[in-house]
Amino acid sequence: MENQEFGRSDLGLCAFLSMKHKLLRLDKTDPKKVIFIFESTEELLKDANEYWNGGGDFQEYYKSIRTLKNRIYDE
Repeated sequence: MENQEFGRSDLGLCAFLSMKHKLLRLDKTDPKKVIFIFESTEELLKDANEYWNGGGDFQEYYKSIRTLKNRIYDE
């Protein structure tokens, strides 16, 4: 079975997901936005729903946002 990818541009969601899931790459095809690409798994989709329902460790979350912003500008 072929691996599916999960790509989103929502920095908050992707920062939350990157705390537990490996970020595969950034798609900067559109110069006005970055798409963060993860491997789509059941656990990742569950965690995305948790984010939208307000769950999670917010101290780690804000560290993750800073890390993703660094990745955007360093690549």
